[in-house]
Amino acid sequence: MARMTLKGARSLDTAGASMQDLRSAYTALRDVMQKRVSRLAEGTEAQSAYARPYLPGGSKELKTLGQLKELPRQGWTQEQLRREMEMRVKELQILEQSPRASLAGWKEIEKRTIDSLHKAGFKNINRKNIKQFGNFMEKMRGMFGSKFFPSDEVAELFDTAAGEGGQMDETELLGILEDLGADVDDGVDLFAW
Repeated sequence: MARMTLKGARSLDTAGASMQDLRSAYTALRDVMQKRVSRLAEGTEAQSAYARPYLPGGSKELKTLGQLKELPRQGWTQEQLRREMEMRVKELQILEQSPRASLAGWKEIEKRTIDSLHKAGFKNINRKNIKQFGNFMEKMRGMFGSKFFPSDEVAELFDTAAGEGGQMDETELLGILEDLGADVDDGVDLFAW
């Protein structure tokens, strides 16, 4: 069986492909994705969480052809096996094109997010504090529960604090959040970032 290139695997029309072509495409795509997933697993918390299902033992583990052959398929016809391989190749074709499936894609998403925030007027959010901003927004969203979440005002609060060196008195933040309508529990340090 000749080794298929990544370009060939990406462009393979799975509907008319032979089982041999599907197996070659699967192997080429799986090899690339296995490397990408391994790199993502060592990245940020979000990247690692994205990669986790594709790692060995995960719910979407990228199995080898040998591992696929060992799956219980008693009584399956050759056409059923071919359709299963077709589905697996299609899934890998889609995954391989996903921006979140590579470190370069994550960097591009981060850049676009920061650019969008800058266009919206939040000039103090940058590569150094974007993760902190995301965590802050998630904590605030959690504090508001089922109430309307004023994301613009909360983002402005973070932007202002970041512009002032990232420090804002906790009492002041709690007061602002109460004014915005959040349920504030004084017993938990929500701003320990």
